[in-house]
Amino acid sequence: MKIYKISAILILIAILFGGCGQTVQSGKVQVRFWHGLGGPLGDVLNDMIMDFNHTHKDIEIIANPISSYNALSQKLSAALQVGKQPDLAQVFESWAAKYQEDNVLVSIDSLIANDPDMTEEDLNDFYPVFMNSITYKGKKWSFPFNKSVRTYFYNKDAFYRAGLDPYYFPATWQEFREYCKILTSPKDDIYGANFTVNEWQFVNLIHQAGGTIMDEHNRPVLNSQYGLEALNYILGLVNV
Repeated sequence: MKIYKISAILILIAILFGGCGQTVQSGKVQVRFWHGLGGPLGDVLNDMIMDFNHTHKDIEIIANPISSYNALSQKLSAALQVGKQPDLAQVFESWAAKYQEDNVLVSIDSLIANDPDMTEEDLNDFYPVFMNSITYKGKKWSFPFNKSVRTYFYNKDAFYRAGLDPYYFPATWQEFREYCKILTSPKDDIYGANFTVNEWQFVNLIHQAGGTIMDEHNRPVLNSQYGLEALNYILGLVNV
């Protein structure tokens, strides 16, 4: 039995330095927008763009969907090096931080302040954690775009065969590890869980343990007691 996890992170919209749209002969301002959404999410985004273009006769969003986030990152990096970046781009938080350090992002504070349709009430509709993630040194550098959550898929039949309640999923670290032990049978090439161990998983476990990745002085504390607890838990799952 394998338990599959969907991992995701906050995705942002960023305005890249030098990207302010281009006015064409029709008088429209064309705004180039690169993103990595496909499938149903891409369809929804395309509908939103079409609706925007229909209701804004003087502006046209030119969307350029990229095949994957990795490809999007590579293409953005290459475009920035030669000054051919888009006006808007979908980026991860870590990308936005790097672009801000490299002075290729434009703060959106003035756009928010000068937009009569963007009120304080509108901004308060966003969860504070999202708004905090786009703010650095008192300035907003991007805008929350889409957010996914972690979830597990599990095989109820495998739970039942192992004598476990198929309608109950482990609620604690210890329960999860015990379930993995019960469900694992190496000789049959069956393992209780299967997920990618990466920085997202590690940071998620640190927060679950009660810790943070930065202290109050913005210094990394990955080697805190919470970081060690998270890492040891991951190692414990490998060695079940």
